[in-house]
Amino acid sequence: MIPLKSLTLFIVILSCNNLYAAPPFMNFEGVGGGGIVPGAYRVNPPKNGDTFGKPAISNWDLIGINESNDNLYSNAITVSFLDRYEMGYALEQVDFRRIRSSILNATTLDVKRDTTYMHNLHFKTVLAHETAKRPAFAITAELKYNETIDEQNKNIGHALDALGLDDNLGIDIDFSVSNTKPVY
Repeated sequence: MIPLKSLTLFIVILSCNNLYAAPPFMNFEGVGGGGIVPGAYRVNPPKNGDTFGKPAISNWDLIGINESNDNLYSNAITVSFLDRYEMGYALEQVDFRRIRSSILNATTLDVKRDTTYMHNLHFKTVLAHETAKRPAFAITAELKYNETIDEQNKNIGHALDALGLDDNLGIDIDFSVSNTKPVY
């Protein structure tokens, strides 16, 4: 459920004329460019010919993300450098003790852990900066490592293997196109 203050602020922002994006936010995986969806922008890009921009940190506390009221927490640090690059790290923590309890009551399966930890390391390259006639375009590679899934899978007799969740390491490749300026 979205808090009323956040919803009100969102409605006020959407009703503004000549709206331009603020400096890009970081999503819960630490990738810059959007609040939820990463965009083709970097967080705190370098200014005045500097090599590095100011590092950015973020904290997401998503409380009650589903019917079971499980929680997601994320802490990240990201830095932009040179004219086109961004690199960052995020630690995500999923607290799912409520759904774990429901599954345990309905079955005999118990992962024996209330929390999962996911590490995300990303590298973004802006291939084209935004102009008056062209949106920004970027490609991002994210290395993801789940430090707890192997143990949890073992604790439930490798039931996750049947779902294709048999690996603790993966790479996501994202292509982003973003445009914050009005196109006439």
